[in-house]
Amino acid sequence: MQLMTGKWIATGFEPIFKVVDVAQSVAWFEGAGSEVWFHDDPYAFAHRDRDLTIHVAQVVGDEPPGHRVLYIHCQEPDRVADEWETSGIEVNGLQDEDDGKREGSVTETDVDVVRSVVLFAGDLPRGAGAPAR
Repeated sequence: MQLMTGKWIATGFEPIFKVVDVAQSVAWFEGAGSEVWFHDDPYAFAHRDRDLTIHVAQVVGDEPPGHRVLYIHCQEPDRVADEWETSGIEVNGLQDEDDGKREGSVTETDVDVVRSVVLFAGDLPRGAGAPAR
């Protein structure tokens, strides 16, 4: 479908909860019946059933807890970046990550106040990396 329409499609999405204390949040999700694992020290995943994954991330600097972030899985992150840039949306840091994903982000603001961030990512082709933007 994606190749026929010439447009990108989202293949999944996951909320990212920005918290003050990742360990405390992880304990809460475990108590609620989620399977939890740590990606690295200030970042974890809470997984429940087949399709629910919530990222739990430590707030950074003066970032407020509860800050809205959405992680979108897609097949062609470069196509997403191109489409959004053509629409006048600034794409930040589309690059290959160590976990085998190619990630970029956009920030939605309201009068210079960041309201939400959208990260988008797709798997890197096996054995090949795409050029950084």
